[in-house]
Amino acid sequence: MNKMLLAAICAILSFAGLGGEALQAQQLNGSIYLDGKLDEPAWKEAPAYTRFFKAGTQTPARSRTEVRILFDLNALYVGIRCSEPAIHELVVRDTPRDGGLYQQDCLEIMLDPGVSKERYYHFMVNAAGQQYDAFREQGGGIQNPFWNGVWTAKTFIGKDFWSCEIRIPFFNFCSRDASSGDWEINVCRGQRTNPREDSSFSGEYHKMDKFLTVKGIQTDMTPYRLDVENPSGKIRLGGGERIFVENSAAVGNFSGKERTLLADCWLTAPDGQVYTSPQTRFTLKNGESKTVVLPKTEIRKQGKYLNSLRITDLSGKPLAYRDVIQNILFSPISIRLTVPWYRHSIFESQEIKTVEFAVQLAMEPAMLKDKSLEISIGNAEQTVWKKTVRPVLPIQQFTVPNAEIPHGRYTIQAVLKDENGRKMDFCEAAQPLWKLPFKASEVWKGQDGRWFIAGKPVFINSLWTSGYGEKFYNTPAHNMLMTYHDKWKNLNPGVYAISANAIFGILKKPGVLKGLQSGSLDKKELDLYRESVRADRNAPNLFCYYLADEPSSLSIHPDALVQVYETMKEEDPWHPVMLSDSPRNEYILACDINVHHPYPNTLRSVKANDCTPIVSALDSGKVKLGSGYHQTSFIFMDMGFNKFDFGLGDKDGRIATFDEFRDHMLMGLAAGMKGLMPFISSSTCYPECVIGFPALAREGAWLGEAVIGPDTPFRPKADFDKVRFISKDRQGDTVIIASNVSMNARKVVFSGLPANIRKVNVIGEGRSIEVKDGAFADFFKECQGHAYTTGKLPELPTEAEVNAQIEAAWRKLAKPGNLLFQRYKDDTVRITASSAFVNFSNGGAESALWHLCDGDTRPEKGYFLQFWSSIPGKLPAWILFEPKKTPLTVGRIVIYPYEQSIKKINVEIFANGQWKKVYENADASGLDRIEAVFPPKKITKFRINVLSAAPPKRKLRDKEVIRARIVEVEAYGK
Repeated sequence: MNKMLLAAICAILSFAGLGGEALQAQQLNGSIYLDGKLDEPAWKEAPAYTRFFKAGTQTPARSRTEVRILFDLNALYVGIRCSEPAIHELVVRDTPRDGGLYQQDCLEIMLDPGVSKERYYHFMVNAAGQQYDAFREQGGGIQNPFWNGVWTAKTFIGKDFWSCEIRIPFFNFCSRDASSGDWEINVCRGQRTNPREDSSFSGEYHKMDKFLTVKGIQTDMTPYRLDVENPSGKIRLGGGERIFVENSAAVGNFSGKERTLLADCWLTAPDGQVYTSPQTRFTLKNGESKTVVLPKTEIRKQGKYLNSLRITDLSGKPLAYRDVIQNILFSPISIRLTVPWYRHSIFESQEIKTVEFAVQLAMEPAMLKDKSLEISIGNAEQTVWKKTVRPVLPIQQFTVPNAEIPHGRYTIQAVLKDENGRKMDFCEAAQPLWKLPFKASEVWKGQDGRWFIAGKPVFINSLWTSGYGEKFYNTPAHNMLMTYHDKWKNLNPGVYAISANAIFGILKKPGVLKGLQSGSLDKKELDLYRESVRADRNAPNLFCYYLADEPSSLSIHPDALVQVYETMKEEDPWHPVMLSDSPRNEYILACDINVHHPYPNTLRSVKANDCTPIVSALDSGKVKLGSGYHQTSFIFMDMGFNKFDFGLGDKDGRIATFDEFRDHMLMGLAAGMKGLMPFISSSTCYPECVIGFPALAREGAWLGEAVIGPDTPFRPKADFDKVRFISKDRQGDTVIIASNVSMNARKVVFSGLPANIRKVNVIGEGRSIEVKDGAFADFFKECQGHAYTTGKLPELPTEAEVNAQIEAAWRKLAKPGNLLFQRYKDDTVRITASSAFVNFSNGGAESALWHLCDGDTRPEKGYFLQFWSSIPGKLPAWILFEPKKTPLTVGRIVIYPYEQSIKKINVEIFANGQWKKVYENADASGLDRIEAVFPPKKITKFRINVLSAAPPKRKLRDKEVIRARIVEVEAYGK
C-alpha cells in the first residue's frame, strides 16, 4: 500500500453498516437497446434500489436515485435513473476517456465480482455518457488508472431526470482468480446542481467493507479464469519488401481443467486502418502458461498502433480482451545480448571472459542472398572491434574476448548491406555495451538471479519503517537500511544503504508528478533525478536507489518511470534501482529489483487465509518479463500492519499471526525471491509485529545464506505440484525451503535425497524427521511453509517460543481490571467519535478508533493511526464508548492524552436511561494521565467530551496546530 497515500485514504470517514442489505440482479430475457432511456420491460420488472446517503453521513440524499441490475450470458447491465429538478443546471463538459468526470454530474459504479474484499473495478460516466475506468486492489488502496475495460454507457436527459444504461461484458473481469457467486457493488452519484451533493449506497466511496451484496448473478466465471498479458508484435520482412507483424501473448489457464481456446489479433493504425490476423487455436492444461504466437499480419505503414488481442472459447464467446499502444518500426534486424546479462554492462568482479551476442534478421532466407552483415563495437572516439560476415544467416552468433575491450561505454552496431555495399533501409540495429572500471561497492545480478557486491553474493535483508519504528524493528540481522539525505554515513559497518532520496526528495518538487503522469519528463525534471544519484553514488556502503512506491496510486505512467530508470542507470551503472510495484507488475521494467507485496487479506472469520497471491502475482510478473533481456529481480515485502486500520478491505481484517507472517516469508523464499523487506512502519502497537518481525529478520538472515548458496547437486521431488521449494547448499549442509502454495492441507512426500541423509531438522519448529530411502514426509497446512536442514538447528527461537512472547506481551497490555481492553476491533467495546481523525496529517478512519482500548499507552505508535485527534478549530468534540456486555459497573475511567494536549474535559455516563456528568476538569493541560473517579454505576455506555485543547508542545511543519489527542482509555469497576 502506498505509504504517502495512507493518510489520504484514511481521510474517508466511516459510519455504521447497512444491516446486510442486498441488491437483486435479474436475468435478462430478450435484449436491451442501449440508449439510456431505461424503457424496456426488463428494466421496469427489475427491482430498484433507492437508498442513498450523503457522503460522510447517514443523512438521506436530497434527490432520488434508482439502481437496477440485469445480466445475461455475456454481460452485466446497470440501469440508473437520477431525479433532477434543476435539469437545466446539469454540469457536463466534453471530456476525453479517463478524464476528470468527478466535478461533473456523474455516476460511479464499483464492482467486486465474487466478493474478494480485496480488488474491484471502478467505472464512471457523466451525464453526457463519457467514460472513466480503473482497477483497484489491496482493499482499494492501490489504483491502476491505466486499466481500460471494454464497456458501453449511454445516457438520456429528460425533463426532470437523467438516466444511464451501462453494459459491461464479463470478459472485463477475466483474471486467474475470477470467482462465481455473489458480487458486491457500490454506486455513487455526484450531483453538481445547486446545492452540490455527493451520495452513495452507504455514504462512503472507496470503502470495500461498505459495499452492498448483489445476489442472483447466475454466471459461471470459471471460464474467465485466465491470466492474459498484453500482445507484443515483432517485425518480419517478407519478399517484395512486404512488412509483417508477428503477434504473441502469454496466456495462462487456471480454470481447473484443460482448455482449448481461440486467439486473434488486430492492429489499428494511426489513420484508423485495421489489419487483422487469422484465429489461432491452442490448448492449455490447467495451471499451464505459455506464449501463444499468432499468424503474421501484413501492414503498410509504421507508427503507433493499437495492438488488440481477443481470447474466445470454441463457440466464439469472448473470454478476455487486451490492448496496448505499440510503436511499430520497420527494423527486421535486432541484437540479442547474452553476456553480459545484466544492464548491458561488464563489471570487473564478474570476471567475464567473453562478450556473447546474436544478430537476428527477421527476413526470408532468399532476401539475405548476396548481402553482408557488418558488426562493430565502438563509440564516437574509437572502434574497438569489427567484423564483416558473408554469407548472412537469419541468426548469427558472435563471441568477442573481453580482454580486447577497454573500459568505456560503447555500442554494438549491426548493419545489413546489399550486394553493392550500401546500407539497406531500416536494416540497422544498436545495443549498448558498457565496460565499467572496478568500484568497491559495485552491485550486479548474477545469471541465477542472486545479487553480488564486488563479486560476493548477498541476501537482501532489510525493512521499511519509520524513524520511530527503527528502535523496535531494526536488528543486527538487517544488512541493508533505507537512508535519506546523507544518513548513509550513520550506518554501522557491514550495513548497506538503500538511498531513498529519489522516492522522498523529488516527487513533491514542481512539475515532477505532472511529468510522471504524462508519460515523459523534460530535461529539468530528469536532472533532479540525476542530482539525487550524484549525491549518493560515491557512498562506500551504497547498495541501490529506491525510485518509487506503488506509482499507479499516483497515476504515474509506466513509460515515465522507465525514462527515469534509464536516466539513473546512465548516471550510475554500478548500483541497481529498486521500486515497489503493485501486484499487477505494471512497472517492473522501470527497476532492477521489485519489492513484491501483494498483501493478501488476513481475516478473523476464516480458518486459513489465502496467501497464494504471493506466488501467483510473482508468476504473472515473470510471465510479463518473458524471455526479454531485462529480467527484474523480486524480493518480498510483507504487510506488517492491519489493513482495516486504514479502512481498507474487509471489516473482519486483523493483524496476521506470527505463524502467518513466517509462512508468508517462507512462501516468498520458496518461490525464488532473493530478499526480504517487510513494511512495518505503522504497527508498534501489535506484539505480533514488534516481537515477530525481529525474530523473522534473524531467521531470514540465516535462511538467506542458503538462498544465496549454490543449488544442491541433487534436485528433490515433491509428490504435490502445489508445493514450491528450493534445495540449497549452506556451508556443506542441505537446506530445503518449502511452501504449500494452495488452500489444500495435506501430507507431502519429498524424495530423491542422497542415501547418506538420514534425518532432517525442521528450522523454527524444534523437531526432526527421519529420512528413509532418500524420502521424508511432512504435513503442510493451507499456505504453510517449512524449512529443513541436514545440519544442526540454528540458534533461533522456535515458532512456539515467539508466540509465547507475543501472548505474554498481550497479557501485559491487558491490565488487571481494565474492562475495555480489546485485542481486536469491537471485541469488548464499540467506539465512535464526532471526529474520526486519528493522525497528524488530518487523515482518519473510524476503523482505527478501537486502538483507544488496545492497552497500549505509549504516546507514539508509528503512523499515528492508533490514537484519536480532534479536528483543528473544531471543539468541543466527543468520543462514545459502547461496551458489548451491558450493564457494566464502572467507577473509574482513565484517559491518556497525547503530549498533554487536553485542557478542559468531562465524562458522562449513560445509566437508568439518561446521561449524567460524573467528572470534569477545567485545566488538565499538564497531565499525561487523567483519572475520572466516581461512585460505581451500572452503565450501558459513556462518552468523553473534550471541551478545549492545550497549546501544542511542538509545531507541525512550522505551524502551531491546536488540537486535542487521546492515546488510550481504560475503565475499571472502582
